[in-house]
Amino acid sequence: MNKSISITLIISMFLMFLMPGKALASDLSARVITDKTSYALNETVRIVFSVTNNSDSSKEITFNNSQTYNFIVYKDGKVIFNWAQGRMFADVITKLTFEPKETKSFSEKWDMKDNKGNSVPEGNYTLEFSLKSGSLFDSLVSATVQFTVGQVDLTPVFPDVNDYFTLKYLKILYEKGIVKGYPDKTFKPERNLTRAEAIVLIMRALGLERKTYNLATFIDVPKEHWAFSYIEEGVELGLIKGKTAKTFEPGTPITRGEFVVILMRALKFELSESPSAFADVNEDYFGFKEITTAYSLGIVQGKEVKDSKLYFYQGKSITRSEAILIIGRALELRTPQM
Repeated sequence: MNKSISITLIISMFLMFLMPGKALASDLSARVITDKTSYALNETVRIVFSVTNNSDSSKEITFNNSQTYNFIVYKDGKVIFNWAQGRMFADVITKLTFEPKETKSFSEKWDMKDNKGNSVPEGNYTLEFSLKSGSLFDSLVSATVQFTVGQVDLTPVFPDVNDYFTLKYLKILYEKGIVKGYPDKTFKPERNLTRAEAIVLIMRALGLERKTYNLATFIDVPKEHWAFSYIEEGVELGLIKGKTAKTFEPGTPITRGEFVVILMRALKFELSESPSAFADVNEDYFGFKEITTAYSLGIVQGKEVKDSKLYFYQGKSITRSEAILIIGRALELRTPQM
């Protein structure tokens, strides 16, 4: 965290201590994420800011101004963009109510322009997003995120992939032999990832020496199937089960939730006890802890913000591009040298 952000946070904490009604900030935690970690010049940065009430009682926050939140972008310790600058806010009373363990989310975007309308240069950036009540230093709770602009090699690995969303991790995974692509030399990033493809990716990511298996667990994955040994390895490690006792359905798309659960278990991440940041991921979901842990570590993000709620859509199919981003982030945490 740079010096200017630290000073802002210190002043903010001091003011919260002095002002009645701000003590509940200790019950709140915040997280801000961007849709990518590396961007090309002049791309749009999409931002999701989430605030969680960690207490067992409801909390009501009242604002003396309709400016509920703000975000500021820094480069080299200097303010490049202040979202609130030049905006007019009505002098009204607004409020937010948090139920116990509830998370509310806010989405915004930045078009990589400074407050004068000029395009920003390449470099490393820090974005601070704050829940505010109007004044510059009256920040109830805030969080920061870092990203780079214009510093990624755009040489494509596959002819049908040339965007920043996938390229950074795809290049690394390809060089490690985790990703192979299709026989026609394409990757097909928007195609749904199949159950067989998902297991192969995850098994390769583990870097295990492939074993020889003679008996097939599933009647629809015979020894001749291209993913046979990987699927048998997943069964032996206790990471996967079939759709039934005798079938695996290797060509069926895998869901977002299933992929994250298998990956988190395979890489043996320590699971957290955090409340869910996602409105649609409840404690009765079989992968609740895996998904909440993946979110807290920055491995996964939400798909959509609606009515101040963040949604993960764990039952929807995951695309090959989304899977690469998730597995790449997970491996980056496991192997920092990546």
